[in-house]
Formats: sequence, structure tokens, C-alpha cells
Amino acid sequence: DASAINPTNGARSTAEDYMKFLVMLLNKGVYKDQHILSEAAVKQMEELHITADKIKYAPKETQGYTYALGAWIVEAKQSGEPVAISSPGMGSIVPILDICRRYAVVFFPQNAQDDQNLNTYLTIKKQIDDMLPAARKQGCD
Repeated sequence: DASAINPTNGARSTAEDYMKFLVMLLNKGVYKDQHILSEAAVKQMEELHITADKIKYAPKETQGYTYALGAWIVEAKQSGEPVAISSPGMGSIVPILDICRRYAVVFFPQNAQDDQNLNTYLTIKKQIDDMLPAARKQGCD
């Protein structure tokens, strides 16, 4: 009906478009040679903005993580620099963007009621990380 979508009710998209968005973030705001966001905007989205002690409420699966802009920092270097971010969404959809190792994955559970949580997907991410060549992992710890 051409009415605006209320983002608090969940945005509508496709798995393909979600991956395009994540690829654009991996490429510092560029998708297929087209600048969508500035490199500075993407960098700001990935930076630490709120520490866990300042967060008054967080979904159970994200408690203890720090927050960037629109995403949780689920893995960081000793320096605090983000390695991987995630933004679990409605319907149990969980994207993970590994900035350092340069890959993205989106988990779509078969049933939105499945008792999957972010930690389950981070365990799978660790298995992916272990399969990557050493060159892709260098400097990510």
C-alpha cells in the first residue's frame, strides 16, 4: 500500500539484499563500484561507542558485549578494536560481519521459534574462522 515500514516492527528484505548490504560494509561503503556510504560512515558504524557497563538493557544474547552504531561488537582485538560485529534481529535472524577476516554470514533459522542464540552462531563462526587460511587470520587476535 506504499505506506512507510515501521522499523521497530522489522524491516522487510531478502537474504540476497541483506548480503549485498554486508558486502557493501566490508567494502567500506562501496557496492559494485557504487558509493553507498562514505568510508568514514562505515568506520564510525564499526567503532566502539558504548561499553557494556553503560548499557541499561540488552537482549539476553547480547549481554556483556559492547555496542557500536547499530551492531554489537562480538569479537575484538586486545586493543578493543572491533574484529566482528552482529545485530541479531526479529525472527531470530543473525548477521555476523567479520571485519578483520573479511567475510559475512547471515543465519536464517528454519523456525523463528527455534531456541538458537547468538552464542550458537558465534560457535559456528569460530569453526569458519578455523578453516580460513592463516593469511586471512593474521592480525585478527
